[in-house]
Amino acid sequence: MWYHFHRNNARFMAVAVTVFLVFLLPFNGGLLAQAAYPKGKIILKAGTVIEGKDLQLGPESVALTVGGMPMTYKLTDVQQVMAKKGLAKRMGNIFGGGCFGLAMAAYLSTGGEIENEYGYTVEIDFGMYMESAALWTAIFYGGGYLVGMAMDDWQFVYFAPQ
Repeated sequence: MWYHFHRNNARFMAVAVTVFLVFLLPFNGGLLAQAAYPKGKIILKAGTVIEGKDLQLGPESVALTVGGMPMTYKLTDVQQVMAKKGLAKRMGNIFGGGCFGLAMAAYLSTGGEIENEYGYTVEIDFGMYMESAALWTAIFYGGGYLVGMAMDDWQFVYFAPQ
C-alpha cells in the first residue's frame, strides 16, 4: 500500500515539474531578461567609462545612447554597469500633481466663492485661479524635480565576476 501511494506522488511530481518548466519558466525568463534605466554608466574592463541615457541591460549585452548614437557592448567586455532610477521626473510629478490637486480641492470646496476681509462674499474668477494654480504647480514641480535629482544616486546593476 505504501509503495502504491509513493508511486502516485512521484507521477504527480513529474507532471507538476513538467508544467512548471514548460509553461511558467519561459515567461519568468522573459520578464527578467531585460532591465531599463533612464541614465547609465558603463565601465569597460579596459578602464574606459561611457556615460549616456536609455540604458538597456540584457542577459548577454548592455546598450545605451551616447550623444544620440546607440552603443552596445557585450557583457564579457564590461567590468561594471551603474544606473540611475530616474527619480527627478517622478518626484516632480508627485509634488506638482499634489499641489494642483490641493488647489482644485480648495476651489471646489469653496464653491468658487470666498469671504473677503470686509465680510463680503466674493466670486473667484476661475481663469485667474487656474493661472495661479498652474504657476504654483510649476514651482512645486521644479522643487520636486530638484529633490528627486538629489535623491537619485548611482547604483550598481551589474558587476563582472572575477
